[in-house]
Amino acid sequence: MTWSYPILNFLKSNGLSGNIYNFVKNFLNDRTFKIRLNGKLSTQRTLENGIAQGSVISTSLFLIAINNCVENISTPVKANLYADDLVIYVKGKNIHSIQKILQNTLSRLENWSKTSGFRFSTEKTKCISFTKKTPKSSPLLKLYGKTLKFEKTIRFLGIIFDQKLNWKPHIEYLKKSCYGAINLLKVLSSHHWGADTKTLLQIYQHLIRSKLDYGSISYATARKSHIKIIDTIQHSAIRIALGAFCTSPTTSMLCLANEPPLVFRRKFLTFNFAINTAAHRTRNPNSLSSTFSKKFKNEFSKNQNLSPPLYERINRLEKETNFSIPKKVLPWFNTTTPPWTQQAINTNLNLTKHPKTETPPALILAEFNCIIKSYQNYSIIYTDASKSDNRIGAAIITPKSKRKFRLPALCSTFTAEIYAILQAINYIALHQQENYVICTDSLSSILILRQIYPKNPLVQEIRRKIDNLSNSIIFLYTPSHIGIPGNEDADRTAKEATTQNTPITDLFLPNDLKNQFRKIINNQWQEKWNPTDTHLKQVKPLTQPTLPIPTKRRSQVIINRLRLGHTRMTHRFLITREDPPSCDTCQTRLTVEHLLFRCPDYTAQRNMLYSSNTNSLKALTDIESCKEIVKFITNNQITI
Repeated sequence: MTWSYPILNFLKSNGLSGNIYNFVKNFLNDRTFKIRLNGKLSTQRTLENGIAQGSVISTSLFLIAINNCVENISTPVKANLYADDLVIYVKGKNIHSIQKILQNTLSRLENWSKTSGFRFSTEKTKCISFTKKTPKSSPLLKLYGKTLKFEKTIRFLGIIFDQKLNWKPHIEYLKKSCYGAINLLKVLSSHHWGADTKTLLQIYQHLIRSKLDYGSISYATARKSHIKIIDTIQHSAIRIALGAFCTSPTTSMLCLANEPPLVFRRKFLTFNFAINTAAHRTRNPNSLSSTFSKKFKNEFSKNQNLSPPLYERINRLEKETNFSIPKKVLPWFNTTTPPWTQQAINTNLNLTKHPKTETPPALILAEFNCIIKSYQNYSIIYTDASKSDNRIGAAIITPKSKRKFRLPALCSTFTAEIYAILQAINYIALHQQENYVICTDSLSSILILRQIYPKNPLVQEIRRKIDNLSNSIIFLYTPSHIGIPGNEDADRTAKEATTQNTPITDLFLPNDLKNQFRKIINNQWQEKWNPTDTHLKQVKPLTQPTLPIPTKRRSQVIINRLRLGHTRMTHRFLITREDPPSCDTCQTRLTVEHLLFRCPDYTAQRNMLYSSNTNSLKALTDIESCKEIVKFITNNQITI
């Protein structure tokens, strides 16, 4: 139970007094509660200690009370604390020295608990020894005078660690935990009345793939035979969602569902983790050093049979994809300015009332001129961005000058638009005697600037600088290519930055890096798909985008099976171990293409139902042709 005294003492020692201190004190004191049991309510009792559950600030107050427990842990022992889950660990070669070090740490934690009001559970506290060798004995560790148990596996934050770190127990746990979700898919996926394919794939992504993703950065070093267990879970779920015949190739099913194989997914998540770590380097330098540290390089180079450490896997990914994480990734940071003291972002979105596709440019231009006249005492700055031929530029047009910037090719147009606004703010900071209107054709940039807690580092920088300015700044949405001179000038200048030898500004945002790596992973998937010789390859030569499908579940199952080329009529022989079926009329191998477009037995029905476009397998990519094919299958009672 949490004591209120440590919380109040922490607030005082950190200079929090006055109304905040009194509010928390009143929140913790004089609280009462009742208990309902079997429909009867107990008498009212006073809560002498503890924090009210369910309150918004209860979690924060609990963390205040417990976070200082790690101050009792000193090197060489290390610790990780997440809410009320604490793990301590130490590395060594001598079991007796490890026992002494850990026991001293446990004693200090025990003494801390006596003064903080917390008590560690001896039943939940478990120990494990990580070693490739069979341990002759385990350290004797005690907590509150009770000997702690040593286990072969231990669970921390949902990940099961085993002594040899081969991850087999965790993978077996994943397999069992995903069975329930797969059974749910089976219930919802009836071929006649079930949920549509899109919904079933979303259920897979939220209930199954999310479990497989969690911790995959760690268990990716498991044996290939163990990893295959994870892959079969994905294959089963995708097969159910598509309604695919049981003999359908897994590579084709994944391509049709637009779900990359898990091996690519693990690569993407590993690289994402490295990018996030680089972006959080100011907040968590220890995580950065452990991610990119090469302190185990010599040990790994001597024995290649060891599981590669994280830095080695990241290094392999960089070489494989020819894409390296820059040394300077623009970091995220938490604003120190309270939201009630932040300057409001003044915007003018009046021109959004006139859609460009429905309004004559002359009318929008006239409305723009009227708006500008209302800002007679303001100077006008135009910003814009342009992207072409893997080059991207940004520009600002001020009353006295033009400035253009070229950014790295991986930057998005949105990043360039925000960067142009940032440069406009930098210009304003040097001319604080005037008020300004910043005209931009990026509506998304204006909307994100209005957020109180933006996550984009450039937007955070813009908000921080605006808070320090005394100027009045208006952000005006200005539609592009309607004849506004300043806007057209900014567009030309941004394009010049992409065509001329403008120096490239080092600007690497985490999201831009992730999007670029996602493209690389998708290209790798496409390269793996290109040499495959499957029926779906003729229908869908590219892994993306997703093909359109009918709305009814039965129609979806029919079309999915026809696209995959595996149906009950054409491939049941693989299950029954019979000879492949052949067409009685044509004496040729019975295939989906022959059935739909070649067999003379159905010529009359095809002429009656098919349009001129429905004449080859490519028709399975057109939604109207798919409807005609479904009707053809249904009318002829063909077993799919």
